[in-house]
Amino acid sequence: MAAEAILGFGFYINPQQRSYVIEFAMARTREKHRVTFDDVTAFGHIAQLVNNASHFAFDPETGEIQIGGGRLPSIAI
Repeated sequence: MAAEAILGFGFYINPQQRSYVIEFAMARTREKHRVTFDDVTAFGHIAQLVNNASHFAFDPETGEIQIGGGRLPSIAI
């Protein structure tokens, strides 16, 4: 299965559990996915990449989020 476009992202901080959550929805199906981090640095780097990119996709087979466009080369997380 090919990577599917991502509609949008949400970034959340959960102070009770000291966790950082990135939530995103698929463009076609509106299916939501969540990725939880306990490392604020990794969370911040991904948030900054999302803020500067223009194209996003998710590959459900590999679990990779693909980020690219604008001045960024395409990368997969």
